[in-house]
Amino acid sequence: MTLEWGVEVAAEPGGEVDPGLLQLKRLRPEEAAMQAGETGRPNQQWAYRRGISSRIVYDDQFGDLKKDATTASGNAMVAGSSTAQGTGATDEEASKNFVRALVGAVYLHAGRAAAKRFFEQHFLSRQLELSKLFDFKHAPRDLSRLCAREGFESPVARLISETGRLSRHPVFVVGVYSGNDKLGEGAGA
Repeated sequence: MTLEWGVEVAAEPGGEVDPGLLQLKRLRPEEAAMQAGETGRPNQQWAYRRGISSRIVYDDQFGDLKKDATTASGNAMVAGSSTAQGTGATDEEASKNFVRALVGAVYLHAGRAAAKRFFEQHFLSRQLELSKLFDFKHAPRDLSRLCAREGFESPVARLISETGRLSRHPVFVVGVYSGNDKLGEGAGA
């Protein structure tokens, strides 16, 4: 969304940066993943036993653990924002926070009706091109990557049935399975 709106990322915050640029201290995704485990919650190993008050104090609005809400200088900053802490952010996180802040500013200055109208015009009005979403160039590779990402067993193609193997027009029905679950099937010569 930020690219469509013309918001670009500056290399590093500073005095000579155009005000139209999103200013942040950049982190590579690997660095952000390493920092994700650092939270302000005491006894992190017992995170599954969180109570309501712990969730209010230590979680953000989406239920994720947020980092400590103060910087090294002791100034209170926006909770859950890694850029507020001076540790940096990935481009994706900074763009996400920019869009949230923009919707919040519209709500704050123009009211709820204007914020709903803004959200409908800029987000809900978008049409997805389904033909491009389902145009797979390498379907077997994409399926095996999806299964690996979701923790399923790797997909295996099995012959379900066949007709006319020795004829001019044989028909084979092949199913793709992940463990005992059938993901799909197709027929062809």
